[in-house]
Amino acid sequence: MLMNSSKAALDEVSYNSVMYPSEESVGEYHVYSLPEKITIENILQVQFNHEEKIQIRFNDVDLLGHVNNAVQLNYYDFGKLKYFEYLKKGTIDWSEAELVIVNLNIDFFIPIFMDDDIVVKTKIHEVGNKSVKLVQMLYDQKTQKVKSICHAVMCGFDTKTSTSVVISDEWRKLIKEHEEDVVMK
Repeated sequence: MLMNSSKAALDEVSYNSVMYPSEESVGEYHVYSLPEKITIENILQVQFNHEEKIQIRFNDVDLLGHVNNAVQLNYYDFGKLKYFEYLKKGTIDWSEAELVIVNLNIDFFIPIFMDDDIVVKTKIHEVGNKSVKLVQMLYDQKTQKVKSICHAVMCGFDTKTSTSVVISDEWRKLIKEHEEDVVMK
């Protein structure tokens, strides 16, 4: 975990290859490479079309006086929920989930404090046969600093059979309408 806000420290953040379930079978895996380096410069170049204000609560803060890193996962989940509700233009019945999270990677750069003005920005940047890849960031609007970055992979899912499924044409259409630069595979 990086707690130093200097540009040099942020430039050192890198990702390794990660294994995700393959499109063909849940039992097989393929290796997908994530970007070699993520910096403030390139994450701020990403066109985020959706953001939500985060209300920091007293119980989010730990004994060190900052928001516990585990709580940031809740902020990212809130961002995903609101993003998908925006796409669907209403409440989603998650008991019939069409998408489930299969992988999360979070890099923590700078602590979040109670008086920070945090928004979660969310973007789907790639849609595969059975998966979607998202990038999110927690951003302080007051200081204009990136606090953390989350990469997530979600897969199509059938709750009745508990199996992966192809991303529906409806989801593809909604995503493409909102994310013009999304890569459709």
